[in-house]
Amino acid sequence: MTTADLEAWRNYRQTRDPAVRDALIEKHLVLVKYAAARIAGRLPAHFRLDDLYSAGLVGFLGAVEDYDPERNVEFAAYAAPRIRGAILDDLRRLDCVPRRVRRLSREATRALATLTNRLGRQPTDEEIAAEMGIELAAYERLLNEGIIGGYDLGRDYADMKDHMLICCTEVNTKEEIDLLVETLREANS
Repeated sequence: MTTADLEAWRNYRQTRDPAVRDALIEKHLVLVKYAAARIAGRLPAHFRLDDLYSAGLVGFLGAVEDYDPERNVEFAAYAAPRIRGAILDDLRRLDCVPRRVRRLSREATRALATLTNRLGRQPTDEEIAAEMGIELAAYERLLNEGIIGGYDLGRDYADMKDHMLICCTEVNTKEEIDLLVETLREANS
C-alpha cells in the first residue's frame, strides 16, 4: 500500500468524510467486479453478473466502513473475503434446497462414486449405506423421503444446483414465496 493510500484510509477512518470515502470506493471498486466475475465463471449461465456484482457491493461497502489501516493488511486482502462472502450468502439465500439435503446428497454421491470405482460395478443400497456410515434403514428412509432419491446421484452436482436454483427463481408472487417458505420449514422439521 502506498503512503498516499495509507493516509487516505487513515483520514477516512478519523473523519468519515464522504468525499474521501467516495474516492476510496472508486479506486477499489474493481475488487467487486473481479470477485463477481470469478464466481460467475463457476455458475450456470442463467445467473447474471450484475446480480452477483450487486451482492458483492454489500460486502465491499461493509469492508470500506470497517477497514482499519493500522492493522497492516492491504485493503484488497481484507475486502476480498467479505465481497466473496456477501455474494455466496446471496446465492445461498436464493437456494431453495436445505443444507442438510445438499450434504446428504453430496455424501451419497461421493459414496456411489467411490464404490463404483472400487467395485467396478453399480453398488447395492447396502454397500452405499455402509460407505456413508449409516444403517440400511436410515439410507432407505432418506430414499423414501426423497432426500437423496430425488436426484440422479450419478449426475453432476452443478447440474442439480442449476435445477434447484431455477426452481427458486420462478417464484414470483407473495403467495408463492409464502408457500415456498412453508415447504422449507416443513422440510427442515
